[in-house]
Order: sequence, then C-alpha cells, then structure tokens
Amino acid sequence: MISGIFILGAILGGIIFYQKGVNTNPSTPAPEPTPTVSAVPVATPASTPKAVVDISKFNIAVFNGSGTEGEASKAKALLTDAGFNVVSTGNAATYDYSKTIIKAKSTVDASVIQKIKDALSKVYVVGDSQTLSSSSTTDIQIVVGSSKAE
Repeated sequence: MISGIFILGAILGGIIFYQKGVNTNPSTPAPEPTPTVSAVPVATPASTPKAVVDISKFNIAVFNGSGTEGEASKAKALLTDAGFNVVSTGNAATYDYSKTIIKAKSTVDASVIQKIKDALSKVYVVGDSQTLSSSSTTDIQIVVGSSKAE
C-alpha cells in the first residue's frame, strides 16, 4: 500500500511538472525585470572662493571736474567710508565733466573698479571706466562730474 501511494504521488507530480513545462513557451523569452531609476546623491563641488582683493592697497586720487566747490571731498568721503585709500584730492584740469570718470591702471582688478562704481553711484552718475597710464603715481584717478544720481 505504501508503495502504491508513492507511485500515485510520483505520477501526480509528473503530471503537474509536465503541465508547467508545457505552459512555458520556449520561443517567448521570460520577462526581464524592469529597471528602476533611483536618485543617487551627487556631491556638488564646493565653489572655489575667489581671491579677496584688498581694496585699501590701491592709492586713489580724486579730482573735482564739476566746478562745484567741495565735490572732490564729498567723493573722498564716500570712498573712504567704503574702505578705499584716498591719498589726495584736487581740481581737474577743466570743469566740463558731466559724468564721473574712473581711470585705473591695467593692473587694477575689475572687481575693484566695480566697488568704486557702487560707492560713487549713490550720489554721482558714473560714466565708462578708462585706462590710466602705468607711469601714474596713483593706481586709480577719479574725476567727479556734475551729474548727480537721482
């Protein structure tokens, strides 16, 4: 009797195994697992800090080109409050400047010129920058014009 149960179990197991093999079509490939996208954290490179330019190391001369008394001193006060080193003030050769002009040696960084523009544009209309001769005794010269910022 026990041997009959084993034979019957083997036959039933064979039938089940056979049916599973028949239902699987060898010409149809087994489905491949679908790839899933997962967010991988990416390290963001830290921005390299720009070299901080010491604005006080540049010698600045301020000239009154507006003809209005005291304008060079007013511009000097704006610049010294911003941290610049104004070494002299005086009158320009003429008083026909309408816009304030910044003249700087080619060795002066553009960021320094921009900081000067920012400081002066609170009161004055600042025109285009110009290149100052390398033989000049100061690094930067500013000629204050008559046009005021609104």
